[in-house]
Amino acid sequence: MIQLLALVYEKQLFTCEKSKKRKYDLASRAFIVHGHNQQMLDEVSSLLKSKGVEYIILKEEPNLGQTIIEKYEKSASTCNYAIIIASADDYFHTNDNECIRARQNVIFELGYFMGHLGRDRVLLLMENDKIDIPSDISGIVYIDYGLQGWKEKVISELFSSKLISARSLK
Repeated sequence: MIQLLALVYEKQLFTCEKSKKRKYDLASRAFIVHGHNQQMLDEVSSLLKSKGVEYIILKEEPNLGQTIIEKYEKSASTCNYAIIIASADDYFHTNDNECIRARQNVIFELGYFMGHLGRDRVLLLMENDKIDIPSDISGIVYIDYGLQGWKEKVISELFSSKLISARSLK
């Protein structure tokens, strides 16, 4: 029994280490998750392009007869970083309060990438500080797109995550 447990532990440890290694061995490619704000998407993708960062936008990838989740998982598996654009897309009422939130798929994909890549490989770009986010992630530090200097902060995060080199900082 102890030998069996040791084998299971060794297998889990090996799988965990292999998984960690795999995500950093990939070519530096970011997955851009977005809602309906096309201007934010265009500005982020233009910024990445100007810094030489490869990126994936799911709607631009071929469907190849896949379901949306299959297409998403396949594309996500080729990336080692994610930029989540949380734009103010949905309005709803709770207890006589009007709230603004990002699209539900954006929140789902934020959680997916936090689990898949780790929180240190996920950048959250919020359209403004009025967007309601789930309480489970309310402590997460984000970049406010509505404030001046957001591009410089994104570039700093990309540099810290080794997606861009010092040459790209200029």
